Amino acid sequence: MVKEISNTQLTDAVLRTNRILKNIKGLFIIKGASIGLRLLLVPMTLNYLEPEKFGIWMTLSSIIEMMILFELGMGNGLRNKLANSLANNQIELSREYISTTYALSAIILVPLLTLLLLMNQFVNWSVILNASTVLASEINELVSWMLLFYGIKLFTGLILSIVKANHLPVLGGLIELITDLLSLMVIYFLIEFTDNSLLYLGVSKFLIISMVPLVGSMFFYKIYFKNQAPSFKYVKFNKSKDILKLSWKFFIIQISSIIIFATDNVIISRLFGPESVTPYAIVFQYFNLITVFFAIVSTPLWSAYTEAYAKGDIKWITATLKKMLKLWLVTILCVMGMILIAEDVIHFWLGRELKLGNYLIVLMGLYVILQAWNRIFNWLLSGINCLKCTFYTMIIGAVVNIPVSILLASKLNMGSSGVILGTIISLGIFAIICPFTTKMYLTPSLK
Repeated sequence: MVKEISNTQLTDAVLRTNRILKNIKGLFIIKGASIGLRLLLVPMTLNYLEPEKFGIWMTLSSIIEMMILFELGMGNGLRNKLANSLANNQIELSREYISTTYALSAIILVPLLTLLLLMNQFVNWSVILNASTVLASEINELVSWMLLFYGIKLFTGLILSIVKANHLPVLGGLIELITDLLSLMVIYFLIEFTDNSLLYLGVSKFLIISMVPLVGSMFFYKIYFKNQAPSFKYVKFNKSKDILKLSWKFFIIQISSIIIFATDNVIISRLFGPESVTPYAIVFQYFNLITVFFAIVSTPLWSAYTEAYAKGDIKWITATLKKMLKLWLVTILCVMGMILIAEDVIHFWLGRELKLGNYLIVLMGLYVILQAWNRIFNWLLSGINCLKCTFYTMIIGAVVNIPVSILLASKLNMGSSGVILGTIISLGIFAIICPFTTKMYLTPSLK
């Protein structure tokens, strides 16, 4: 028997749904513009760099960008605690969480970044990536700069978690749009005045990635979040336990995700050479349109789930989950259509022939469908702080991913198609188990 819903819950549910729809409309406009810029960026970068360097660039940037996306767990831990405190109108507590997270991030990042930069001096990236030895010096210098800006981005990027916790992911999308626009301007400048430089491209791109959120933070705290702006007097290390209790779990999940998502290009480069990364990366970017579309719809839901759960509105959560599952069915149809026209569209997009392979296209489409399915349940479970299922399935997936990908790609002669199949198998563990966990977690609350 379903619990009676109070008038307050009904009002909250309507307001929450309207807010989500408003965010989705805004994100469609902003993300649509970003997609357009990125579609221009890929062929321009491919024309600027020779094939081997393009493969190296895609491999290194995918690793660093994945590490930026998964920010030591601090951002997601803050996001949930902040969304919960805001749902209960605890403004001062919210400011303490924000200020303390910034302080903790600085304390952790300075020694971590120093260690990574020192370790990088002893790493031969040209060997790891199976690249030409003449590129060794350039690659290692590039990685040092990328790590430096990565550390800065982890700190400045906390604003993205804060805008999402405040149910304003559109502001985060605006930061991404400005980043993409500046990146396009940079690559145009490089094409005009330089030639085939990994170092120039990497330093410029990651400088932008780290600095735009910093400027955005200064603006947003002044205009939108004056009563949440970080301050030394609101740093309360006794709140560290609350933040880190969630953060360490998110951190392990994120490390597992990096192993699953960011190692594909490395494996391909290592087994078949950096130039073999190019067709894989291009097909990935093509189907990434679906991933971005699904992210637009799902991004506002995480913090909305947190708020709804804090207010006991399980009925709204289950109703929203059903809508997302219907959207997933539409996604399948879209992916099937993209598979059929993939080669023609990619040829038109790049303006050149590229050997892709039917297996790679089909498996990448399957990967995108599976990723969308997982996102539905991952966002819900993460939003309500039910991390146990995600925690264990992602660890298992991370352990399985690399050996299975190498086995399929090399030993069974599947090439890069085997690598994406290995990733699919790794994600399949979550895809099977966590939907049942979600049902078990929500059903008792409806009785």
